[in-house]
Amino acid sequence: MIDHKAALKSQFLSGMGRVAAPVCIVATDGPAGRAGITITAMSSVSADGDRPTLLICLNQSSRTCQALQENRRFTLNVLNARKHIATADAFAGRFGTFLPDKFEMGDWMTDRFGIPELKEATAVFHCEVAFAQSVGTHMVIIAEVDEAAESEGARALVYCCREYRCP
Repeated sequence: MIDHKAALKSQFLSGMGRVAAPVCIVATDGPAGRAGITITAMSSVSADGDRPTLLICLNQSSRTCQALQENRRFTLNVLNARKHIATADAFAGRFGTFLPDKFEMGDWMTDRFGIPELKEATAVFHCEVAFAQSVGTHMVIIAEVDEAAESEGARALVYCCREYRCP
């Protein structure tokens, strides 16, 4: 008998694997400590209103998701295609236990709120959580943007077809 749920999941993952997405690191610090993770699930929501908004999705079991819910502030760092592939891998956990502090990868500074910000990122958004909702295994977070900055001429690292792409 065909397991429709498993087949649909496989088809969904295969299709989504063909969708190009920016590679980003979500970084946070505060009462719950410093944490960061590589994501591709992000989108702008609106530039209207008092502050622009964006959306990110994090696996609820991740240390970063748990810390972010308590810290309430984060940076969304859009990675630079020429500089941040190893940093993306480190924050995705591809180095395992060989890298006790992921923040040793890349050149980090802190913003005015004490949140890590990756130097030479293509773009950095300084955010405050406005809304969070559990959906399946993930937390969907809508954040208000306090500040945004970009690196002139930098191109975003993209993930598509299960590999990094440098446009």
